[in-house]
Amino acid sequence: MVYRTILVVDEDSSTIQIVNHALDHAYEIISALSYDEAYKQIEKKNVDLVFLAAGLQTRQCLELVAALKAQWPALQVVFATAMLESEAILAAFRAGCIDVLEKPLQAAEIRKCLNRICSTATPEHGQPLQQAYTQFKRIFSASLPSPKNVATPISSQFHTFETNSQQDGRELKDGAEIPLRLEVHFLGEFRVAINEHYVASWPSRKSKLLFAYLAMNHKRRLSREVLMETFWPSAEPDSARNSLNVALHHVRRALHEACPACDIILFKDECYFLNPELEVRLDVEEFKRRWKRAQCLERDKGREAALPEFEQAANMYEGDFMEDDIYEGWAASQREHFKEIYLVVLDRISKVYSLNGKPELAVNLCESILALDNCREDIHRRLMLCYYRVGKRDKALKQFKKCAEILQSELEVKPTRTTFELYEKIKNGEGAKKKRFFSRN
Repeated sequence: MVYRTILVVDEDSSTIQIVNHALDHAYEIISALSYDEAYKQIEKKNVDLVFLAAGLQTRQCLELVAALKAQWPALQVVFATAMLESEAILAAFRAGCIDVLEKPLQAAEIRKCLNRICSTATPEHGQPLQQAYTQFKRIFSASLPSPKNVATPISSQFHTFETNSQQDGRELKDGAEIPLRLEVHFLGEFRVAINEHYVASWPSRKSKLLFAYLAMNHKRRLSREVLMETFWPSAEPDSARNSLNVALHHVRRALHEACPACDIILFKDECYFLNPELEVRLDVEEFKRRWKRAQCLERDKGREAALPEFEQAANMYEGDFMEDDIYEGWAASQREHFKEIYLVVLDRISKVYSLNGKPELAVNLCESILALDNCREDIHRRLMLCYYRVGKRDKALKQFKKCAEILQSELEVKPTRTTFELYEKIKNGEGAKKKRFFSRN
């Protein structure tokens, strides 16, 4: 069988030995100890990929990359450096590298890098490498490292998701692999887990936000231009593209810590997207599913039948969408959207509680709603009624005054006639005689 060719360029022979060990016989590995020798090897051999290590000067290495790409535009170059900082990464991508690795090289990292390159290779140059990689996967799939626990398992919140019991308890059958499960928690603190192992930290805020955006849009493919416009709208195209490359490199580093053996983000046809082999679970999607199911039950069987689903949805709302990034533009509309749903959910629950002998619980829910939207006059009325039903008539009357002050201050309006009537009924102690009136509030 004809193996495809990888050139390793480094004055340190140990780098060549590491690559040889990592890839064994899946490829023909050739080496060069100097840049002049590298040129000769590329001219002589049909090289598919170059691992270029910064053994001497980083600047000289990147000048070589630019020269190689100018002469052989389809050549793929991976840059390896011990100085894995934003400036070095940015310079490498700007020079034309397809990926950046940290020295000293690790066998698992080399294999993952090769996997990424195969999944993103262009048709005109990537196909031969992809064919060779088929053999590589057969040889090394069994030895790829399994995910290691780098933090406490993610909150049990994720276990409220509906799952197929056969999948949750699935075993290896006929050599089939257990699918990777990606869980992303947007409501409250942003958390990501791969097979219940945390992404412990993000190298930069931008990398975290970029992955959050990709995860929220996991059912579609996002072009490079869309990502550049979303996160670097004021930057020049070249600068935005370089910034995107650096951010993506940081994202992959963070995901690698949680799952060393898997590629989460893929690139094809000028678009980025999550690996379609992933089982993706988002808390916001499950939150909306619960809410919609509750609405259907409410419509078909009444409010009480829908109550358990509304309660499940409320329990999932641990905080606002991406609550630590309130100034991030793309997240603002999502935050308002889910907050509105949450208010509807609390409204439904509090109404059932207020009418069915749980006014104390309804008080807490009404206060939660008003903390999010203090101009909800209907909720002020419900809170007045709940206070009155638990024997706190003074609080009910004070709530009316508070409602009137807020409406005047925020909206420059007075309470409606319905609210005034409820106030009068409570003040006059007519609730016990006028149950029908109170049941409407």
